[in-house]
Amino acid sequence: MVVAMKLTILTANTDLVLAGRRSWTRASIRLRAGALAAPLASLGVRVKIIVANAVDARRRDGSLFDGDVFWLSQSVEDWHAAFNALRAAGKPVVVDVCDDVFSMVGAGARMAELARQADAVTVSSQPLIDLAAAQVDGPVHFLADAVEGERYLPGTCGVDGPVRLIWFGWQQKIGALTAALDELRALAKERPVALTCVTNPPASDPALARILAAADTRLSVTVLPWVAATYAAHIHAADFVLMPDAPVLRTSGKSDNRVHQAFWAGRFPIVTDRASYRHHARFACLHDSLYDGVTWALGQRRAVLAAIAAAQDHIAAHATPAALAHRAREIFETVRRRADGGTP
Repeated sequence: MVVAMKLTILTANTDLVLAGRRSWTRASIRLRAGALAAPLASLGVRVKIIVANAVDARRRDGSLFDGDVFWLSQSVEDWHAAFNALRAAGKPVVVDVCDDVFSMVGAGARMAELARQADAVTVSSQPLIDLAAAQVDGPVHFLADAVEGERYLPGTCGVDGPVRLIWFGWQQKIGALTAALDELRALAKERPVALTCVTNPPASDPALARILAAADTRLSVTVLPWVAATYAAHIHAADFVLMPDAPVLRTSGKSDNRVHQAFWAGRFPIVTDRASYRHHARFACLHDSLYDGVTWALGQRRAVLAAIAAAQDHIAAHATPAALAHRAREIFETVRRRADGGTP
């Protein structure tokens, strides 16, 4: 008789509600542990989520320890006490890494220390595999971020009116957009451009000030706060999604989630051609500059629509929560067998 695996997820406190359920603002939790809990349960895994403010009480009453495998989300909390207690009890712990925590200080450095001691590490991108493998003793497993929301039909691709562009992301990536403002100005000389930025810095942020200052009669700029429940509406109002990228791992190639999310929403992403994104080349979205990418996409509507459809098929097979749950279960079963002394 096969006994169902018990997986306990340790993660940050929830901080928002999506579709009537508690969730997390941070994609590193929402698109990973948060997205995979339910589909893992549907595969027969007994999943329990323990948030940070409940861990100490669970440790004291002993209910923290009743899992077979423990998956620790990357977050700002200090997990050392829980981690050490689990290891002392002989429990295998998998640490999730979504950034180059090994070059960070503060919370990142704490996660790096735990990753080095963990039974295994999961990472959110291919570039992080080699980086983590050089830093940790345990095995490193690639587990992609899950796409969220519904699959949408391809959009208008800039058929008429101003070219409607959207950039979305956290403040760590906004510098790549400000560096590309001259390209947007050049594009606007040929055809009016309407740029929407969906992000989280305060209005006083210098990078945002530079973007707003770039606006003129041919380049309109709108800045909106990033809200998980509404940003999908903004992306559906755009023709193309801008994804300029900085050539450092801390802000580059940490995950495919933004590329996947754009395609899944039926919008074509214009992505800086970096090695960390080269596996997307078959979807024609990699370009030397935003100017080149948007210009190409405007003149290749049929190719753009075909690329979106092909990318969506790939995402459906490999990056939906249901698809990723199979990969996640395989990883955690491998960790459990190894901890039990079986064949990894």
